[in-house]
Amino acid sequence: MTWFGKPNAHSEQATFRSLFRGQSQLLMFVRWDNKSALFTFLGSPSIIKYQNDIKLDNGITTIQIELLLEANFDQNQTELEGLEYIEGKKIIRQNATYERNPRLRAECIRIHGTSCKICDFNFQKFYGDLGANYCHVHHITPLSEMGKAHLVNPEEDLLPVCPNCHAMLHKRNPAIKPEELRSLIPKKKVL
Repeated sequence: MTWFGKPNAHSEQATFRSLFRGQSQLLMFVRWDNKSALFTFLGSPSIIKYQNDIKLDNGITTIQIELLLEANFDQNQTELEGLEYIEGKKIIRQNATYERNPRLRAECIRIHGTSCKICDFNFQKFYGDLGANYCHVHHITPLSEMGKAHLVNPEEDLLPVCPNCHAMLHKRNPAIKPEELRSLIPKKKVL
């Protein structure tokens, strides 16, 4: 879901700083019928990313925030019934993705190997043949920040990482720098 701020809204405003730092929380409500005064609480969406200085069709500049709301509410449902939890409903989403070049991944692995450059975990050492040549490849500057096609140097711009470290690198927006994440791992915990 994409949300646009009021005119001239930006990430340095106190409300947005509080949201991005996790000091406050978004709550989403919906009214299924504009003639009704009743709202249904849908949940608390996660902020996926944000971007300042988005120009709208009317020339106004504002902030754009991408949100993810994991909710499966029927418009006739106003409260959860009992203690049953239901999941598995098929949802079709439309997302922008950034093209990946498989040759860059292969070249990154040829240069750096398949051990995680954050925690040193190696899938082949741990799982044997099943883990051979497996790792994630992290863009040190995320593609979403580049916003357009560009040249990538596999030695300097890419890094092999395990899925856990990759998730932690992207836990904040902007992404955590690899050296910062590496410094958070006590030496005795490195695999």
